[in-house]
Amino acid sequence: MNSFNGIAFRADTEVPVKAVIDYLCARGDVDASRIAAYGGGEGGGYIMTRAVAHEHRIAACVVDPLVSDMEPIAPLFFAHVLPGTADKESLASNAATVLPLIWGLTSPEAIKKMKVDTSTITCPTLGLNDSRDYPELLQQARDGIARIANKTTDLHMFTPEDGCFYRQLDNFGLKHRVMFDWLDEVFGNQR
Repeated sequence: MNSFNGIAFRADTEVPVKAVIDYLCARGDVDASRIAAYGGGEGGGYIMTRAVAHEHRIAACVVDPLVSDMEPIAPLFFAHVLPGTADKESLASNAATVLPLIWGLTSPEAIKKMKVDTSTITCPTLGLNDSRDYPELLQQARDGIARIANKTTDLHMFTPEDGCFYRQLDNFGLKHRVMFDWLDEVFGNQR
């Protein structure tokens, strides 16, 4: 466990997510049977994939992308997305310094704990990927989705033909339409 500004990162993300779900379920204005969760980016994809593998009160989950094993993914992310240089301060170099602390990636042992058995996920899960993602990330998404027993689970692959830049950064409307249409279908089937 590592600390960032007094907040500890946990590889077992189901623990803090359980606290959030406990809070939501205690509220009178929340339908506890219809709680959906979203995790975005490699870190958020891991956090929510791991959380829903253990926290079965979540009724639906969207992961963008699904990450079931951070060990092979984190080095790719830092090499290709945050390739900051040591001699020049930049957004990338600053993020490359901070993200390992936030994700708890300060030691090789910490990252080895960041794994998920997706066969324990019981809720409908939507994985979102870009067809241009790293091959390792695409394979994890395919394998992870295939192991989820819930038949409403799906993998949506965005392609250049969708008219989007990488990870729909220039077309959140399309991403949101896919996500919310899927959630409408999931929760519509629960009526």
